[in-house]
Amino acid sequence: ASVYGSYDQLKYNIPQFNKEQQVDMITKGVSLGWNRQWNKRWYSKTNLTYSGYQQQFRSDAESSDLQISTDQYNVIHDLAIRHDHEWEVNRRDKFEAGVFFSQLSTSFLDRYTVDTLTFRDNNSAQAGGLVGAYTQYTILPDNGKWDVKLGLRYNYYSPKNKSYLEPRLNLNYHYNKNLSFKASVGRYNQFIQQLATVNESSLAQSYWALAGQDSLLVANANHFILGGTYQKGRWTIDLELYNYIYGNIRTDSLLFDYGNNRYIPDTSAFLGDGRADAMGLDLMIKYESSHYSSWVSYSLSSVQYNFPGFSEGTEFAASFDRRHLIRWVHMISWRRWQGSTSLIWGTGLPFTDILDTDNPDIKGNLR
Repeated sequence: ASVYGSYDQLKYNIPQFNKEQQVDMITKGVSLGWNRQWNKRWYSKTNLTYSGYQQQFRSDAESSDLQISTDQYNVIHDLAIRHDHEWEVNRRDKFEAGVFFSQLSTSFLDRYTVDTLTFRDNNSAQAGGLVGAYTQYTILPDNGKWDVKLGLRYNYYSPKNKSYLEPRLNLNYHYNKNLSFKASVGRYNQFIQQLATVNESSLAQSYWALAGQDSLLVANANHFILGGTYQKGRWTIDLELYNYIYGNIRTDSLLFDYGNNRYIPDTSAFLGDGRADAMGLDLMIKYESSHYSSWVSYSLSSVQYNFPGFSEGTEFAASFDRRHLIRWVHMISWRRWQGSTSLIWGTGLPFTDILDTDNPDIKGNLR
């Protein structure tokens, strides 16, 4: 059994706009587990879990003697149970199977007020069940060269009244004792999405929503991975190339043109079959001894979004698209002491520059 919880708070001011903002985040969870080794070849376990997440955002500003407030409140609950089995078919093969059920719920409150007038007051909630089963077979041929994993996962999602299949394949080839290669392909579905929003505070404040809520579709992804590892003595070199293709993604705008009674930009432009293409490579070089270890890693990546109804379907970079990232880590141990240090260097994140502003004090100085 285990219990966990955390509370984080972030406060910041924007003096140019007489604005104060605050974000409060709470996570909590409980887990109960039971397992049994029935015999030398058969093992099973059962887990009952609950996890919850709350996020509250508030922005207060003063403009022309008017008090302007933005409030957003997001809650997630997930109560789940799963039962898993593992069987050793023979000396080298293994069969795994299990069933699971999750009761999911999300809610989102969004309110925008100016003095005593409320211009936007949205309150949405969604709940649903996710039930499914999976199976995986691991094959280890007698020659010791190949590791093969075949998997299939079945999901039934009640808000959509629809079934989803997720086939997966993992291959490992051991060329010799030092060099090995790996490849994997798989299909994945996500039933809770984190949606980025833009509101009157000019802050991209994300929130979580359950598929089936409004026009939100079940997100999907196809993963393709190819790589290799070389290990000799105290040194290890690992290289991985990947391409992740995401579908049914969505971005929201909470800015509202009250004169023309529409969102800015038109929200319908964001509800189509949004697509993301993430590709890149990860390289790691590691040295390890009994008292000292160090590794340096380099990541080259690109994440491009495409929404057919937005900007004529032109691709644009995701807000978290970071082209280059380098990490250098050192760890040392001596008797009962342990120490570590790390260096991280990365290129910047994309942004949209402001074309114009009525405030001369910040023109050319705000991004």
